[in-house]
Amino acid sequence: MRPRIKLQLTPADKKIEVFGIFFLIILWGISVYGYFSFPETIPSHFNFAGEVNAYGKKETILWLPCIATLIYLGISYLCKFPH
Repeated sequence: MRPRIKLQLTPADKKIEVFGIFFLIILWGISVYGYFSFPETIPSHFNFAGEVNAYGKKETILWLPCIATLIYLGISYLCKFPH
C-alpha cells in the first residue's frame, strides 16, 4: 500500500493557482463578450486558403471556457491526492 501524504502548497504553487484562476476569468470574460457581440451564426471552420467552409451557432464559443474550467478543476483536485 502506498503511503498517503498531505502536500502543502509552496509559494510558487500558490502563484500558479492564482494565474490559472486569473486566466480562466479572462477566458470567460472574452467568451461572454463574444457571445453577446457576435451574430447568431459564426464561422466555425476555415480551409487552408482562409475561406470559411463551415458555420455554427454562437453558443459554441462557450465550449472552450467550459472545457478549460473542467480541466483546471480536475487537475487541481487530482494534485491534492498524489497517491
